[in-house]
Formats: sequence, C-alpha cells, structure tokens
Amino acid sequence: MMKQLKKDFNKMFTTSILTSIIFIAFGIFLLLRPDTTIRIISYTIGIILILLGAFSLGKYYSDNKEKKSIDFNLIYGILSIIVGLVMILNPTALATLIPFVLGFWIVINGVIKIQYALELKKNKNDAWVATIVIALLILIWGLILVFNPFSGAIAITQLIGIFIIIYSILDIVESTLIRKNLKDMGKTIKKEIKKAKKIIEEED
Repeated sequence: MMKQLKKDFNKMFTTSILTSIIFIAFGIFLLLRPDTTIRIISYTIGIILILLGAFSLGKYYSDNKEKKSIDFNLIYGILSIIVGLVMILNPTALATLIPFVLGFWIVINGVIKIQYALELKKNKNDAWVATIVIALLILIWGLILVFNPFSGAIAITQLIGIFIIIYSILDIVESTLIRKNLKDMGKTIKKEIKKAKKIIEEED
C-alpha cells in the first residue's frame, strides 16, 4: 500500500512541478509583456466571436432557404462578427473597457467613503482623518482607471502575473515538503516493521 501511495504521489509531484514551472513562465510573461498578453487575448476572443458569428449566419441561411424571416441566429451572427472585428482591429478595446467600468465603480465607492469620513468629522470622531486619506487614495486610483484605462489594464495584467508566480512558487514548496514528509514517513514505517519483526523473532 505504501509503495503504491509513493508511486502515485511521485506522478502527482512531477505533474505539479511541471505545471508550476509553466505557470511561472506564464506569470513572468504577463509581468514583463502585459501589452502583448492583452493583444493576444483580444485577438483570440475576436477570432472566436467571428467564427461563432459565421456559424450562426450559416445556420440562419440553412434554416431559412424558403422563408427569409429575421431570427436570433441572424442578429447574433452579425453582432458577433462586428464585435470580433472590433477586437481584432482594436485589440485594446476590451482591455480599456474592463478597467473603465472598474474605475467608475471605484470612484463612486471613494466618494461614498469621503462622505462617510466627513460625517465622522462632524461627530468629532478621530478616525475621520485615516478614513478620508484612504478614501482619497481610492478615489485617485479610480480616476486613473477611468481616464487611463489601458495603463490600468496593464497594471491589472501584471498583478495577475505576480499572483500566478507567487502561487506557483508556493505550490512547488508545498509539493517538495509533502514529498519529504512522505519519505520520512516511509522510513519510520520501515523502522517500525523491522522492530516488530525483531520482537517476533525474539519471542520465537
């Protein structure tokens, strides 16, 4: 049983290490080339949308050989192809949309926090200073995302890269520790078996 467990874990350990190394390489790429990553993602999504749109249009024309009524497949196909072309011709479109929406939400949240800090000040609560400083920092970050969303997208992509690298390193460390503990456990079990055999032999 112990041999099978060791064999299974060795397979898992090898897979885990290789996966973590690939993730680290991917994380480094995201960190060093976030703009390229954003463009690749946009191109990929754009191509997928165009293919889905073409498929929907094909289905529409094959289902409507006699009657040419407008249905979901026609609308979906045209819209998918248009959005796909926009993402290919302007790969930063998606990258700027997400940070813009996120930035807008952060700005609103920052304004609410400032109002809350001013209420604390009216009630002579000393926490208002720290609250308004944090709220202003939130507001500034939100404004940066709103007015310069592509830079925000790059920063978010780099942050994701950092998280992936940290996760992969932790995974390698954890897998190594588990492997070491499993080896130690195997040695301990072997020692106990030898002791048990020795005791049995002495009794005989």
